[in-house]
Amino acid sequence: MKRGYFYQAAMYYLSDTEQPLRFIEPNENGTFSIVRRIENFQPREIGGRKRAVEQNVVVTVKPRQVIVLSQNRHFEYVQVVPVLGLYYYIIL
Repeated sequence: MKRGYFYQAAMYYLSDTEQPLRFIEPNENGTFSIVRRIENFQPREIGGRKRAVEQNVVVTVKPRQVIVLSQNRHFEYVQVVPVLGLYYYIIL
């Protein structure tokens, strides 16, 4: 991937960030359930220290045009910006 080039990327819908979120919770039998709830994301005390806890949330994604902002390197994470609209102007 090169900086400044257009690519297709999976972008999430902002409507999925509204509360209540859809959390994925493991069941005792090895399956998973989706539970809607308003979550408290405050750090939890684990082993006598407050720590952030990862949450598994259902998010809808859709392919969208993006421009790469990261430098021309191969990293696990690439910084992109979505293209919300393109306008072409012809000057005569």
